Amino acid sequence: MNFDISAMKLRAKSLVKQCGNTPALIEALLWLLRVIAVMCGSLSTQNGSIGGYIISGVATLLLIFLLVGSEWYTLNVAREETPDFQSVFDGITKMPIKVLLITIIRSIMCYVFAIFLIVPIIFPIYWFRPVFYIAKDKQGMSFIKVMAESIKLMKGNKMAWFKLDLSFIGWYILNTVTLGFAGFYSLPIMKTTYAEFYDFIKGKNEMF
Repeated sequence: MNFDISAMKLRAKSLVKQCGNTPALIEALLWLLRVIAVMCGSLSTQNGSIGGYIISGVATLLLIFLLVGSEWYTLNVAREETPDFQSVFDGITKMPIKVLLITIIRSIMCYVFAIFLIVPIIFPIYWFRPVFYIAKDKQGMSFIKVMAESIKLMKGNKMAWFKLDLSFIGWYILNTVTLGFAGFYSLPIMKTTYAEFYDFIKGKNEMF
């Protein structure tokens, strides 16, 4: 599949810029939840505090839902809509059970495939890359059908998505080196680019 990665990134950067500080605020919230989950979990492991485990668990659960909400936010951005900050909570308010079930089943499948080497681990990882975009677009569809639709959509597109991932390798490294702070700027652009690519392989966006 031929597509213009540079054009996708430039358009994503322009669209994110039009959203003001909201994308960065969303990523800051996600970063804070990660820090709380890790720190409370680590402290609880050291001193056996049950309260710390509870806080870590709640933060992790919120993070799951808000990560999905951030994907939906950037999908709206890619479609030239103007979502507000509150839309990051859509994963909780609109379809929490479906989001949780997809997250659990996807994790189990990746784990099983990795353990038993049924297929290379990269396959299940990329099978489900667009799964939450599909869940948003087809809200009446069951979680099983959403996952099946994701696998179907990625047939023939896994390598193209992998190529897109590789184009962001520098930003992934920068985010790691800066302990996530660089992600306040880079992650909204990356996520919007992924959303553009989803629309591209769906045939909804032919500009690339």
